[in-house]
Order: sequence, then C-alpha cells, then structure tokens
Amino acid sequence: VRCKGLILMLYLGPIHLNLNILATMTLIGILLGFIGGAGTALVMAALATFFRIPIHQALGTSLAAASFTTLAGTYSPLREGNVDARLGFPVGLSGILGAYLGGALAIHTRPRLLKTLAGLALLLAAALIYRQTRGQDLVQTPNPGRKLDPRSRFFIACGVGLGTGLIAGFLAMGGMVFIQLALLGLLNASLRTAVGTGMLTMFFTSLSGATRFLQEGLIDLNLFLSVVTGTSIGSYLGAKLTGRVPHFVLRAVVVATPIWAATMLLFF
Repeated sequence: VRCKGLILMLYLGPIHLNLNILATMTLIGILLGFIGGAGTALVMAALATFFRIPIHQALGTSLAAASFTTLAGTYSPLREGNVDARLGFPVGLSGILGAYLGGALAIHTRPRLLKTLAGLALLLAAALIYRQTRGQDLVQTPNPGRKLDPRSRFFIACGVGLGTGLIAGFLAMGGMVFIQLALLGLLNASLRTAVGTGMLTMFFTSLSGATRFLQEGLIDLNLFLSVVTGTSIGSYLGAKLTGRVPHFVLRAVVVATPIWAATMLLFF
C-alpha cells in the first residue's frame, strides 16, 4: 500500500524541492563522486545536523538517495576501468540481505544512541583506512604477493557483502567506508579500485536498506528528491576527479571525510 501511495505521489502530489538542501547536497555529491560512497556519510550527518531532520528519517533518506547517487557515480570509474565487477556484484548482492536486516535494527534503536554509534564507527573507519593505505599508490595492490583463488575470492566477497551490508543498513553510510576497507584488506584491491567498486556495491546495499525504511514511512518524498537531485549531479562531476588527482590528495580526503561526518554526529 505504501509503495502504491509513493507512486501516486510521484504523479499527483506537489513537488517542493528545498533549494538549501539541494545546494548543500550538490557540494556533498561532488565529494561523494570523488572518493566513492564513503562521502555519503556526510549526507546523513548534514541532514541531521544542519537541517535538524530526525535521525531515522535522515538515515532512511540517505540510503534511498545513495542508491541513485552511487549508480550515477559508478559511470565514470566504470569507463576508466576502476570498477572490478567480479568483486562488486558478489559483495553488493550478498549485501542486500545484510542491509535490510541492518535497517530493521536501526529503526528500533534510540536516536541519540544511533548517532553516537554511527559517529564512532566513522572514526574507527578513518583510522583503519589511514593505516591500510599508508604508503600505497593509487593503482598498487596492498599486498602484490598475495593471490586468492577464484573460489576463495567469491566466498570472501559474499561474507564481506553480508557484514558490510548490515553496517550500512544500521549506520547509514558508515558501512561504505568498511566496504572500501574490506576491498583493500581482505580482497587485495587497489585504492582506486576500492573507490570505484565500492560505488557499485553500495547501490545494492543502500537500495535494500532504504526499502526497510520506506516500509516504516520514514522517507519523505520532497526531502528525498532534494537530496537525490543534488547528490546525483555532484556525484557525476566528482567521479571525473578520482582518476586525475595524486594519491596523497585522494587518500587525505578519504580519511578526512568520515572524521568530518563523525564530528557532526557526535558533537552537534
């Protein structure tokens, strides 16, 4: 019934885009496209902090918008060969179940506790990414001598998808950072490949997590359209930068972004 109502709203309901949110999300979208889905942690943090959107609604809207934004942001990395589909699809498809369960868990978690857990997860992720990418080139694999046979690679990818999907659905875009970490550490992807492939996997997990919030009526159509319009435009532009910047710039922004989002969630 709710899905039918949403379809009717799309055709019949009044659409009111919030220009302040639209402009803010366009800027965040540029960052999102530049560093991959990890930048979408800022969407939830900005909605909850700057625009005082209730945390559960901000989380659901972030997940719903990310399913469109990451799809748009995957286009440029895919053209430039920075997406490993053999990793992306197993991680993303297995993450569907994890994200749905994570969304259900988040709905029944108190708002203040949810913000705190998301903030702490982002700080942990920033520290782990800093450690994992230290001394690594954009196209260099973390451990060139470590080879995984196809079967092991597939099962590890499925496990990564289930676990990171659960985090993504529960803590919104904090899960994206852990997807990139898993691609770097467990599946031996390069930093540039982890960014591009992470965008692909996040399409599946964010769509699944958003479905659970939609079932609870926690996604507002006008807020969603304002967010997704801005982030999709920005993500397309930002994705063109990933392959054109030095390693130290990409690494610095990938580490700083979750710290920025965590600061907003924990202290504001």
